[in-house]
Amino acid sequence: MNRLAARCAFLSVVATGAAAMPLADAPDGADDVVKLAPFVVQENADGLSWQFASVNGFEILTLCSESLSREFVEAQARGALFLPESLQDGGNEPVQVVLWGGKRSPLKPTRKRSYLESGYDFGFKSDGWFIPNVIARSDGSAVYLSANLSAVDSYEHAAIHYARSLLERNRPVTPLWLKEGLVGTWGLFPGDLGIQSVHQRDATGFVGKSVDLIRLPCLPWPADFSPEDLIPWNRFFTDWQKNASMVSRDSRYCAQAGLLLRWALFGSRTTPDFTRRFWMFVAHARSQPTTGMSFQAVFGIDDAQAEAELVEFARRARAESPYVAVPHLSDALPAFAHLSFRSATEGEIARLKGNFERMEMLRLRSALPQVASTYEAAARRTVARGLRKAADDPKVHELAGLLEYETGHPDAARPHLDYAFAHHAAGTPALLALARLRLADMRIGLPADGKLSVEALDRVLTPLFAARARKPPVLEIYQMIAEVWAQSAVAPTKRHLAVLFEGAQFFRDEPDYIVAAIELHRRHGYTAEADALLTLGETWARDDAARARYAALRTIGPAKIGKCSDKGVATAGWSSEFQTALFGRWSPFGSTTNGRNRDGYWAFAEVALHDGATEAVFRECYGMNWAQACAEMRAYLKPKNVGVLELRMPHVMADVPEAERMEFRDATLEEARRVLGDFNWLRVEQAEGGEMKENTARNPVD
Repeated sequence: MNRLAARCAFLSVVATGAAAMPLADAPDGADDVVKLAPFVVQENADGLSWQFASVNGFEILTLCSESLSREFVEAQARGALFLPESLQDGGNEPVQVVLWGGKRSPLKPTRKRSYLESGYDFGFKSDGWFIPNVIARSDGSAVYLSANLSAVDSYEHAAIHYARSLLERNRPVTPLWLKEGLVGTWGLFPGDLGIQSVHQRDATGFVGKSVDLIRLPCLPWPADFSPEDLIPWNRFFTDWQKNASMVSRDSRYCAQAGLLLRWALFGSRTTPDFTRRFWMFVAHARSQPTTGMSFQAVFGIDDAQAEAELVEFARRARAESPYVAVPHLSDALPAFAHLSFRSATEGEIARLKGNFERMEMLRLRSALPQVASTYEAAARRTVARGLRKAADDPKVHELAGLLEYETGHPDAARPHLDYAFAHHAAGTPALLALARLRLADMRIGLPADGKLSVEALDRVLTPLFAARARKPPVLEIYQMIAEVWAQSAVAPTKRHLAVLFEGAQFFRDEPDYIVAAIELHRRHGYTAEADALLTLGETWARDDAARARYAALRTIGPAKIGKCSDKGVATAGWSSEFQTALFGRWSPFGSTTNGRNRDGYWAFAEVALHDGATEAVFRECYGMNWAQACAEMRAYLKPKNVGVLELRMPHVMADVPEAERMEFRDATLEEARRVLGDFNWLRVEQAEGGEMKENTARNPVD
């Protein structure tokens, strides 16, 4: 099934074409009836009113019964228990759940009906689309879930959505084979089969402990892929690392990922120690490439033995639908034992319902603009009501600011976003929007060079660093920090740019970001740091296109002297690295250097950093052409000049009197983290004997 098409079918709205209205002009009671496809929600239907609850990282707004709402949320939380603790962190933002509809349990299957059978008029025809009852959205930091729990098509289980969102947002990046093995088409929890799960509190055979028994579907397996033809494991992991775009579309690789997950978590060898080894292997794969990994190193058995066991396991799993035990939810997450609902406040209704409508507007803006406009109108009514009845709620202002910003009204968005920021209520999307608005403001009336002043930098970077402090990390934060420093009138120090290394650790598989960080470091002369970023990008490149970009950067090197590069020194057969070092030493310190050449060097470097270097610029800065400079460099290249260079420098005490009183003490852990960054403090290494363990030794930089 085409999942994107299915989502679009689900989100088509019966009534379309409603015009957007200013927030202040929405009439009272305008949102009594909210049109959603493929169902219409009337708030006071059957005498029900909005109820609210908050538990363990979930905020729930519901028109359903308490028991049905509890069952839905518990299903999601229970699905996450299959993940290790390190992958269960959903970040600072709670999952926002909005529930409508009826009386059928979301865990009971109904026949999947095509939309033509459903009786809804979507305005287009395609009998291959189906209507799900659960939709999930994410803006990179928060997760928004909505479900129709009526009897209509309630076939899809919710747990897969929450588990998928955890895997997609977790950083450093979750290995693709793990995501595919858990929630992919051939994975452990395929979405349209999850409804076969049943939940039963039963202590039988579990040493008196209460557990939930989850029934897994039979192992999904491609018809043309024999278990005897498993891909060798060394190649399997290497291909997922190096050719992800190819193997993620190959059913053999995806099915084998699902098989690996089942065998590791529920196979005959599975013990607490075996499971621990597997999740340690996953932790290792998040910090280092899995190329060359073997079963011997991870599980203590050789590849041939592992493949034989997996073939036998695959034969059984294709025919079996086993029950597996997970801890009872109230034992694993005690807060669920005290979950209770109350009447929702106006602010809570506005936030959760308005965010759902806003996310649907964004999702459908390009594919179905007439539907998106209807969701925009619904969101504006919801937010306007919230601003009237909960005017002091900063989270409602945050939503209002985002809605105005995303619909192209920056002047209307600014006061709402500023209000939320001043009250420490702005989440990551709002902080990013505020930073973009401030950057746009700062660009008005810039000097001729178009560079940002220190004051402008501070104003833009403040919300960005507030967003950086939140979890999960969001790529756009680090991209915008790099963009701002690239426009700075003040050259950043290495410490200023250290945050880009942090972003590179989180998003090392994003070549656009890595390349931008490399170029920014090179522009300011930090070649060692640029090379480290380049090596990181090459190590984690997932396809040939990314590898080609890094290879081009490696070929160009840090010394990019435009048209000058094909003349003079370049014809001498020297490497670009040697040419760069020679040019950098000759210009300020060569035997023929005078004040003009030294000043010319820094002037040339400044122009080269921002506008690129040409021979005309070189001639203007140095007062000589490139051929003359090459001749001088050859003359400078004598044995006495290849070695240690003594330089006369002002004594530090003369320019920095405070240095005389400088004292050192042991750094605190927080100070060290602030300077060095939070990454690479704990490493998972392979110990002797093949066992994986955590290395708690002192950091190599200590």
